[in-house]
Amino acid sequence: MMDEEGTTLMERSLDPEILSESIIALDPAMIEQVMAGSRSIANPNQQWQTYLHTLAFFGVEQWLHQRAGDISLNQEPAAMLQLPYVSVIPAVCHLVANGFKLCLIAIAGQPDAEVAIPRAAIELPEFMPHFYVVVTIYEEQAQVMIHSLLRYDQLATRVVTIPPDADWTYPIPLNWFDQHVDRLLLYLRCANPDAIALPKSISEHLSALTTMQTELLQLLPQLQTSDRPWWQLLTWEQAKVILTTPPLLNWIFTPQPSSPLPAIDSPPPYLSDLLQLLTRPMINVSHWLQDQLDDLAQQLSWVLLPPLSSQMRLKQGRSTLSSEDFEAIVTQLQRQGVTLLPNARAAFSNLVIGTIPARLCVITGTLQEAGQPPEWSLLVVLSPAPGNHLPYGTRLRISDTTGILVQRSLTPHQDDEQLFAEIFGTFDERFLVTITVPDGASLSLPPFSFSRDESCHD
Repeated sequence: MMDEEGTTLMERSLDPEILSESIIALDPAMIEQVMAGSRSIANPNQQWQTYLHTLAFFGVEQWLHQRAGDISLNQEPAAMLQLPYVSVIPAVCHLVANGFKLCLIAIAGQPDAEVAIPRAAIELPEFMPHFYVVVTIYEEQAQVMIHSLLRYDQLATRVVTIPPDADWTYPIPLNWFDQHVDRLLLYLRCANPDAIALPKSISEHLSALTTMQTELLQLLPQLQTSDRPWWQLLTWEQAKVILTTPPLLNWIFTPQPSSPLPAIDSPPPYLSDLLQLLTRPMINVSHWLQDQLDDLAQQLSWVLLPPLSSQMRLKQGRSTLSSEDFEAIVTQLQRQGVTLLPNARAAFSNLVIGTIPARLCVITGTLQEAGQPPEWSLLVVLSPAPGNHLPYGTRLRISDTTGILVQRSLTPHQDDEQLFAEIFGTFDERFLVTITVPDGASLSLPPFSFSRDESCHD
């Protein structure tokens, strides 16, 4: 039952002056367009939520335009509603106006005595706003009301007394909210966002993700196919890791190509690649251009080859890969139309995939085209170990955090027993190389990266 303060707040919502300042009339044609857009969502449970969120966004955007034309939101509605977490977190997060983060809580009709705020928007720094804004939707009247607001710091000191509900929301009393919404305009115009301190993102997510890898391999495909809400499928600890790892969210909400011969009860190949890209230590090939190997490459017995001359001939150096062997690799690449970059450096490693001995040669370099960010190249060449053969059907796969970039398979029609692939990326991109042999055995190398932030050892 609502206390006296809550009743007073509800009565104030009927004050004509307050109503006239905070109610926005919506264009019926726009409502129809939003309704049609929400119907395109496959999950029927998310259609209504998306519909309310979109109307709330348009209502706040129009309210700001009418009351404070110099303040605008940072997001376009189409882009906002395509963000992966929108269908998981029942609120509109990540809106920014004049540097202040806003979280819109859309409610159909008059609010009850409590407002359900998503647990993510209260506990996870990645989703915490400076202001929680309740937006009520009156569909039949084609109206949106900017109802009330609550500052994060005011919520944080009091929410510790309220346990979260099973559906990952906090039932926040309506009387905690300030219905004088013009104060929000005052903050947006005159205050500094730093005046409302928000917690910083924590670094524990990577450790938790590493610990949960095995269980996430089984859980994430379920999230991709199930219409059930996440709180019925996951623990909150699992959800925290997923919500704070954007590549995992992107994987869940991006249709994945089917595998030609998927193994029974086996997770999709790329999901394993993605989790390794997010958790495994990386080999930093930028060190190679400084004539060095990083610690991980040294631990794994990689061998750095001497630099190449302009004629791409190997200089004198000691390694178990002879000059003739490497020149043969370069010649074969040239026949395939591949040209090494002027500053290219190479290293190799002897591998065993299941019972198959092989040799992997990796060549890297940098390039800079006018008007484009600098890039680095990863050229991978898989060969049989000396005196051995690679079986037909051996596959080479390279992935990044967006998907599988390239796959190669050894066939009887090839003139040699080599597989190669070359990819380019910006300095913040990383790549995972996986080799699979016909008996099903596979080996994924540590991800390769090109980070110039790390200092090289002399």
